[in-house]
Amino acid sequence: MKQIILEENISMENIKTFYDEVTLALENESQIVIDFSRVKNVDLSLRLVLITCFRRARKKNIVLKTINIPDEVMKIMKTNLLV
Repeated sequence: MKQIILEENISMENIKTFYDEVTLALENESQIVIDFSRVKNVDLSLRLVLITCFRRARKKNIVLKTINIPDEVMKIMKTNLLV
């Protein structure tokens, strides 16, 4: 199991780091947990990356979970039927 703890601010400036970490985990792990406990601010880049990550995990039969999701991020995920 791989746990990924996100930074306080998720934006275009750092979304690639998150995406790369998830991509690597999708190649090597059967379960991935993304921890949002430190996240305070997000932009729309997170929405696109989360959609992509969930779709790729589903295709590979990998369990991808999210924990400690702030309300703002939860709204994004619900809008896109990710939870």
